[in-house]
Amino acid sequence: MSKKKIPDTFFETHMMVSEPERWIEPMADANVNLYTFHIEPVLQNVLPICRKIREVGMKVGLALKPGTGIEAIRQYVEHADMILIMTVEPGFGGQVFISDMMPKVQWLRHNYPLLDIEVDGGVGLNTINACAEDDQYDILAISETWLSPHINNNLVNIKGYRLIRKDRVGRAGGVCFHIANTVNFKLVERNDNIEQL
Repeated sequence: MSKKKIPDTFFETHMMVSEPERWIEPMADANVNLYTFHIEPVLQNVLPICRKIREVGMKVGLALKPGTGIEAIRQYVEHADMILIMTVEPGFGGQVFISDMMPKVQWLRHNYPLLDIEVDGGVGLNTINACAEDDQYDILAISETWLSPHINNNLVNIKGYRLIRKDRVGRAGGVCFHIANTVNFKLVERNDNIEQL
């Protein structure tokens, strides 16, 4: 999808690559707004990579795998616009949400109240409240989790949130829901409908 067709859209990448510096300029050329990379393969070069991302006009996102402690990212937080906490091991679909990652999110929120924080992996009907309990988070939900056949006729009901936008994503025609806090909503699988309460 070309950003020229939807110029006001904020494009974010989550680069699960071993050499994130190689992809900075191509992503900038594609008009990406936020470039998120995993710190683990580049621990000695995180700051130079952050600088290069900013030099080409993108915001910086830093991602942390489940096995990496929060102390690994502390020295870099102030150089980032967003921190992404993985709640599954990257690269494999259908994994179970690792609730032990939520203390990382809570530590970041406590120490950096204005920082954008994301979680990625295994977020669904049984885990969404752990992510939304603070009432300060925005939620990006992809249809693989939210619209799968086994949740037929189930409602998602999160107090204090509202739908921001609903986009078609991927070749499979999935639906991406970006939900931000403010009013109740419910998600009904029938016809990919979002109904405001």
